[in-house]
Amino acid sequence: MFVTNLFTFINLFTSPQNLIARRWLTSNIDDNTDSDLPLVPIPFAPPSDEFCTSNSLGDDFYISVFEPCKVVFFTNSSISDSTGEGHYSCDDHAYEPNQVVSEAQLQVFMWPESCVANGPRCYLLKENPDLVEYLIDPNNIYTVNDIFSFPEDATAVSVSCVADYAKFQKTMKTAQDDFSTSSLVHPLIGITALLGILSLAVCLCGCGVMFCCCSQRPRNRPTYQPVVFSTVPSTDPKPSAPLYHAII
Repeated sequence: MFVTNLFTFINLFTSPQNLIARRWLTSNIDDNTDSDLPLVPIPFAPPSDEFCTSNSLGDDFYISVFEPCKVVFFTNSSISDSTGEGHYSCDDHAYEPNQVVSEAQLQVFMWPESCVANGPRCYLLKENPDLVEYLIDPNNIYTVNDIFSFPEDATAVSVSCVADYAKFQKTMKTAQDDFSTSSLVHPLIGITALLGILSLAVCLCGCGVMFCCCSQRPRNRPTYQPVVFSTVPSTDPKPSAPLYHAII
């Protein structure tokens, strides 16, 4: 179980577009249901309300991995993209049922706002035409020529990734519990510590042996004999120069 959760966590950052981790959990979580799971510590905490009331598109991003996001295209000219209190926000009256053009469950990749993890966020399509580049149809994810496009009659879009983030929290919580309660954790720590101690002991013994060998090695003696000077007595009355004898 711990290995499975670790594999899922790695896929979250390495290959989110393949949607492998999306099928890891099978529990049904409604898009409008708040999760009662404890929040995962930073940096995996959701964006704050203060951030979502003053941010701009591109300040951060969001990637859906476990579940597609709920995307609703509708017609409503009262949605405002201006910065300040309530910008990009969608309340219950953002659109009426007769204003909905189409609904879809789409993956988002590098969506330029992480506040979709908290709930629906609304954007004007005219002011943000490049948002289509971040939407992926999970049914045609491997079809290169099938490019998603906005409905012609829609003027705004609502995006909510609550279900995806709820499963992300559940996955992280399960991974943390498995790591803390796994029977393999303590033996692995003990084995790692034992290997470290053995490695240190081997290094110290090796250094000691080398020091002993070097200290007991005989020093190099000279291969030559010194040359000495001496005079040989002579019966010759004439003085003679000293003779040099080399002792070999």
